[in-house]
Amino acid sequence: MTVVPRYAFATGTEISLFERPMVVTGQDDRGYLVADFDAGGATTVVPFMRLVEHLKLPGARIDTDLPMTGGRLAQRLGGYASTQALPAAQREMTQVRFALCRAMEVCRDALRTQHGDPRLELSDRSVDRPEALSFIADVASKICGRKIQVQPTVAGNPTICTSIGGAP
Repeated sequence: MTVVPRYAFATGTEISLFERPMVVTGQDDRGYLVADFDAGGATTVVPFMRLVEHLKLPGARIDTDLPMTGGRLAQRLGGYASTQALPAAQREMTQVRFALCRAMEVCRDALRTQHGDPRLELSDRSVDRPEALSFIADVASKICGRKIQVQPTVAGNPTICTSIGGAP
């Protein structure tokens, strides 16, 4: 009985078989799941044994560094690996969302201190209260430097909103 070797390719590893670049997106019991960008990003399964045979052929290439270093991200974004590659309106939206995420972390830390439970996590119920939303909006406003408000929606439930693209 022959044992089929299985390689531990990280998700995002680029392999070239027969001069066709593919990206490993996962693994199942049949083989490796790969996305073939020449075929419009279609995902197919390359059986373990077939991959071993293909890797022995000339021209086969494995690039395992890209998923770890972020080189593929920089390549896809034209050399940028941050929000610099985004248009101004999207950069503003990203800053607001980042500020909201950081504000929720501050809210979580405050609730952990208040309840004396260092493992407490936020839930929809704990955040969907007017006082929690006000706290998050105030902290996020300070982080991103733009006014973020809590406003009631049509259904009467409060929500956090800001105007993107307008004056802060």
